[in-house]
Amino acid sequence: YRQRMDEDTLYAKGDTLHIRTDSMGYRKVDLQHNTSFYSTDFQGRSEFFNYTETNEELTLYPSPRMWSENSQFTCDSAVLSLLDEALDSLFLMGNTAIVSLTDDSIHFDQAVGKELEGKFMDNAIHSLELRGNAQNITHSINDDQVVEGINKTACAYISITFEDGNVRKINANKGVEASYAPWDSAGEEMKSLPGCTPLFEQRTSKVQTRPTIQ
Repeated sequence: YRQRMDEDTLYAKGDTLHIRTDSMGYRKVDLQHNTSFYSTDFQGRSEFFNYTETNEELTLYPSPRMWSENSQFTCDSAVLSLLDEALDSLFLMGNTAIVSLTDDSIHFDQAVGKELEGKFMDNAIHSLELRGNAQNITHSINDDQVVEGINKTACAYISITFEDGNVRKINANKGVEASYAPWDSAGEEMKSLPGCTPLFEQRTSKVQTRPTIQ
């Protein structure tokens, strides 16, 4: 299956495909089992992939894994909304986790919460708000690309903005509790958050999802 998105195309595949057309000519697309999708700036995998043309909504469940540039997103279920054939917004529900590659290309900043709402710009993630017992871990990296320490924050919600695919700014809001530890003396509880396992090797490629012309 493929869906035109502004100047891009979203390709998707799964073990089973059902397409139904309503009386107005709008389609409902159901991909089932081992589904994956690819667009230039956003990719993902899930067991079920449901797209409805009437409201331009894509639903992924259960436990989808998604990637955008240097970041990974996981949750219990996800809804992506399109507007005028372009990615517009993202909603992640239940056990939401974000893993982002750090500037040294070795470690991963992490964030977790109950739910997430995000906005796209030019089909790429632009801003996120992570809500509900939000926590995040960020690495302090010096000019020599060496990790000096680690920051851990807990609060009601976290706002994140992106630029060129990288995290540009993180704001912790409401009831903030923050701690810092030098890298060499930081325990494992400072270095990782539950559910934040990097799965970038599972990332969908264009070759895997785009139809092959024989």
